[in-house]
Amino acid sequence: MTTTKTLPMQVRHQNWMLALRALAGVPTFRPVNESILFCATGPGGIERGMELARVAQEAERDVICGHWVNAKAKRPSSYTVVLRNVLSVDVLSGCTAYMLEEGPLALVSTKEKMTVWVGDRSLLQRGHGVPHHFARGARLAAARIRDAADGRDAELLDGNRFMPMGGEWTASDVPVDAPVRLS
Repeated sequence: MTTTKTLPMQVRHQNWMLALRALAGVPTFRPVNESILFCATGPGGIERGMELARVAQEAERDVICGHWVNAKAKRPSSYTVVLRNVLSVDVLSGCTAYMLEEGPLALVSTKEKMTVWVGDRSLLQRGHGVPHHFARGARLAAARIRDAADGRDAELLDGNRFMPMGGEWTASDVPVDAPVRLS
């Protein structure tokens, strides 16, 4: 879908998710093993989780999605991670970004007591437990994502697209894998 007017929130969401992507260890260009879809949307909930699970199945990728409470929010209130399995799809909602001093970014579900990170083959991995010094790591991650996002250009990338709830997934062929904006 072609965007005719760029709204400030579109660029803010794009740049935040691209910064998160880079800090998690996934290049912003389209890698050979393209296994994770990054997207942005409104507040989470059961309906949104079901939609993200559907998109993960159609796109044949795991999903990391940032949730913004409204169009003026400067950063997401939480993240949802969708992990595809052989026979099912797991949806971890209410996740928080987390970083150690020098390590890559991870997403933590305190509700599920699960930590998700990008492994060495650019595939999402998960482990049980909440990392030590969680609050400090969450603050560090938020600051590093914000700094990286603020350092990006204020232009919407080619391939950045909007997908309405229930809309059909279509892959993009642009070299930079721009985040998808879901309604």
